[in-house]
Amino acid sequence: MKPGDPVEVHKYKWPDRFIDAGTEVFLGEDEHGRWHGMPAGRPILDTDGKAIWRVDVDAVTCYSSEAWSIPVFTPAGSFRITRERNGVIERDRQVSPREVYVHIAMPLERHGEAWRFMDLELDVVRRPGTGVEIIDEDDLIAAMAEHGLPDEVATRARAEAERVAAALRARTEPYDGIGPAWLERLRAT
Repeated sequence: MKPGDPVEVHKYKWPDRFIDAGTEVFLGEDEHGRWHGMPAGRPILDTDGKAIWRVDVDAVTCYSSEAWSIPVFTPAGSFRITRERNGVIERDRQVSPREVYVHIAMPLERHGEAWRFMDLELDVVRRPGTGVEIIDEDDLIAAMAEHGLPDEVATRARAEAERVAAALRARTEPYDGIGPAWLERLRAT
């Protein structure tokens, strides 16, 4: 695979619920993992394959083959996410500025022609001026109760969220300056 090649990525939630899919752009690899980009406005198909999500800014994602975390970097400032079905906007929301948003998830795996990962509900976010926060604990609890997410997987997800939060506070890579550098590579692709 070479920089600029399209990469199909599917997101699932426990136990094997398809959530969405999008075509990302392979940017390259480094010691942190595979870097993919999602140009502004690129469609992300929802569970039924008919609803389309769009984000109005570029984003880059680092997929590690080992870590249970997937950081997503967007440019500074707020941005807009819309969801449309059959040409009608169903949701339109402004997202507050953030420096990095990290999905707690099982590592990316090859699955046929596509890549896929299992999102484990928890997320960690660093916003300018407000620090680092672990969010969506209620979603993790619901996944345990409603979808049978095992205690040992939830425990590992919580531990990973704490590890990522500490790394975000310390500004260690890949949670600091390297993400914006990959954003520049996406723009040059």
